Amino acid sequence: MLRKIHKLGLYALVFLSVFLLTGATAYAGSDLTPPRPEKAPRLDEVCTNLQPMLTWVNSEGGAPPRTYVLQLDTSSSFDSQELMEIPGIPEDAYVTVKRPEKPLRDNTQWFWRVKAVDSAGKESSWSTELGGITARFFLNTSWNDRFAYVRVPARRIIASMGYGVENIQDYDDGNQTHWKGASNHLSHWVQFDLGEPRPISRIWLVCGMAGWKFRLPESVGWNSKKNLDGRLINYLWQYSNDGEKWIDIPETERSMADAYRTVFEMDNKPVTARYFRLFIKKWYGSAPKVYEATFYREGQPSVPEVPNANYVLVISTVTGFQSEPGIVKTYFGKMIVGSSVSSDNYLGFLSAQVPPRWELKVVEVPAHAFSVEVLKQMNPKPIAIFLTGSPNWFCQIPHFEFNGMFELVKTTDIPTYGACAGMQLMMMGYGHTFARHTGRSYKTSDLKDILEKDVPPIYIQKNDSIFAGMDNPFYGPEFHSWTVEVVEDDWEVLATSMDSKGFICNQVIRAINRPVYGVQFHAEIPKPFNCAKGILMNFLSMAVERAKDQGLWMEQ
Repeated sequence: MLRKIHKLGLYALVFLSVFLLTGATAYAGSDLTPPRPEKAPRLDEVCTNLQPMLTWVNSEGGAPPRTYVLQLDTSSSFDSQELMEIPGIPEDAYVTVKRPEKPLRDNTQWFWRVKAVDSAGKESSWSTELGGITARFFLNTSWNDRFAYVRVPARRIIASMGYGVENIQDYDDGNQTHWKGASNHLSHWVQFDLGEPRPISRIWLVCGMAGWKFRLPESVGWNSKKNLDGRLINYLWQYSNDGEKWIDIPETERSMADAYRTVFEMDNKPVTARYFRLFIKKWYGSAPKVYEATFYREGQPSVPEVPNANYVLVISTVTGFQSEPGIVKTYFGKMIVGSSVSSDNYLGFLSAQVPPRWELKVVEVPAHAFSVEVLKQMNPKPIAIFLTGSPNWFCQIPHFEFNGMFELVKTTDIPTYGACAGMQLMMMGYGHTFARHTGRSYKTSDLKDILEKDVPPIYIQKNDSIFAGMDNPFYGPEFHSWTVEVVEDDWEVLATSMDSKGFICNQVIRAINRPVYGVQFHAEIPKPFNCAKGILMNFLSMAVERAKDQGLWMEQ
């Protein structure tokens, strides 16, 4: 018996030795994980600044501290004359960000990748997107120059087979619903009836797995092609005026594709037809998936009806927002009329909004139905403009829908106030990636969140009339995971916060010499601990005084 035990011990010792010599060596070479470029810019996004901000999720493992090497090139093999390499990038908290030191070539597709280097000199493998795709973006600084696209909804949608066609134009935030075709078929089609012939200039398509929220379990693997399940490979758009004879639109044909969202541009030669069809020849996984398909024509949105009274204009940045005359939907609108009560608090009556002391009306419009030209035709003009927050993931939004809002933020002298996504979009109008993911989530539903979730107070860094009577520091309800990273030269930072890891968040910004403000928190949301509503009242006070000074105020 002793001999048998001794023999088993020898076997165990030999096994352990082999593991230490081989398995441990293999592990040592793989414990530094590659960074993940899953935040911004996402695959095939259009960047609008020659020096875009690139963002990646930090690596794990290795010997800290870690640094990163970033490469950009116009070639996916990273061997062209335009290859740009930036080594020694220090790691930031949560995620790391970097802008190229010199401008990139415009109107060009760029590829980028990044790898980690630990303090012992060990290197990770190069980063990839979901499914092992090389990260890429298109650079076009004129992308936001046009403010003339109007949605064209389909009257009826049918598909060759499958289920969920009603989800294709539901404009859901985060693209959480979809149509899925049937398995074991060679092709599929989805047909859109616009009701009458319409000149279509652009089509926005989201297909397959629509972003990191829809990533498969880690056991599947980041580089697994299963992460591309449902994305389209070979397909094109067709049109018809009778729904029977179909004509291909050559510029929309795609082969060996792998993007989850695409903009098809026909600006120079719009296609006029009643019927459009997405003809799908090949896809990843067992069946194709389409999350959203939106049609656009060139033109200006209709001018909303406005009251002959003092009013504020609320522009909603929520993709699916539809305004209804006489019905106030947004928190800003409810704050103005004092009707909002927090339903998630048993002391809800303490959360009711006290309306401003001025009698103000509210007009609400979605961002995709707003342009500066529309504002010019509104008579009378609003005394103030609010830009709402949004639950959207920015990589899944067609940003040209915000072009009217971008122009407003850059040019207006009307007091304008953007909250959360509204603030982020202010800077994204100057460069699509100038707002980025923080790598963490700021959620303050109640006081317990402030105490337990490392939500820092907001410190006023520069005096401004918008802070009149405010404590320093103060707390405001925060519900965000994105932040403004780059603040343009003609803007200034008024307040910031810093969490326990040293991450600094820009909390209040202002356009220099113009009454245009952005705040990262939600002073408009009724919460018992909300100390920030004074900022809104100060902003409205400035707007009222300006209207009176310019003779625009209507005495009731």
